[in-house]
Amino acid sequence: MLATKTWPYETMSMKDLAEQLLLTHHAAVQLVNRLARAGLAQRTASADDRRSVLLTLTPKGAALLDELAAKHLEAMLRQETALTASLKRLKRMGP
Repeated sequence: MLATKTWPYETMSMKDLAEQLLLTHHAAVQLVNRLARAGLAQRTASADDRRSVLLTLTPKGAALLDELAAKHLEAMLRQETALTASLKRLKRMGP
């Protein structure tokens, strides 16, 4: 869902999704099948290429992604001290 939401265009092709997630086309189709059954994403046929299927998040999918992002942010902020220490160690190891 995140790959679809952050895609720079309004819709994302199944091919683009597979490439972004490093999946086979078949695996991407199976993933989208599950998202569509859950009402989180929808497919539309491309007006430009009948062989291409475009993917968009539904309002339910976008809302769930926003909720998950907020929870992840809260979790990261709770770990801010540890994350800061880790980043400092990584900087010292850098080039």
